[in-house]
Amino acid sequence: MTNATNTTIDKTESLHFQIESPKNMVRLLVTILFQQDTDLFKKHGHVWAHLLDTEDGEEKFQQFMEEVLPEGGTIDIPELEAIKAKAIHYLETDEQALELQADYDKFVLDSWVYFKPYHKVYGVGFAEHNQKVREILADFFDEIDDYDMDKFKRFIRENFEIGSINTTLDNIIADAENIHRYIVLERYMKGMQK
Repeated sequence: MTNATNTTIDKTESLHFQIESPKNMVRLLVTILFQQDTDLFKKHGHVWAHLLDTEDGEEKFQQFMEEVLPEGGTIDIPELEAIKAKAIHYLETDEQALELQADYDKFVLDSWVYFKPYHKVYGVGFAEHNQKVREILADFFDEIDDYDMDKFKRFIRENFEIGSINTTLDNIIADAENIHRYIVLERYMKGMQK
């Protein structure tokens, strides 16, 4: 006859690595959550690696943790998601992050328009640069009717960059009067429709 003994099963698992601090573990877990979101990873992965997977990034995660859990506490999935949201907000609003993203976009796109005030690179097709500049300017300016043409051209020169094999910023500036006229006419026509 055999004796049946009660045994307890140890449900803890041991990790085969060590962490230096809780913020490093949080950073690792939030990075895993970030990488699982393929759209976010495609959009921000390059900048995440440059700004948040660094020693300075550790301090950012410490800051995010303190904002999410100002009194301390247990970190579970909702807290990790909140920390991830803080990190994404940082990547989408911090000037250094926006510039890094713009530089990356300029590198990977063949044809683009960059608008400095928005820190944004717009991918465009062949011969679409002029149209994109016009759309950006129409969105940017509330009042453009009486805008001095010299100032308008200077604004374009100081705030746009063009990536293209078939056009240059000088070509866009040479067409500034037509761009201006088109925006004014388009607004007038929209006003007539109301």
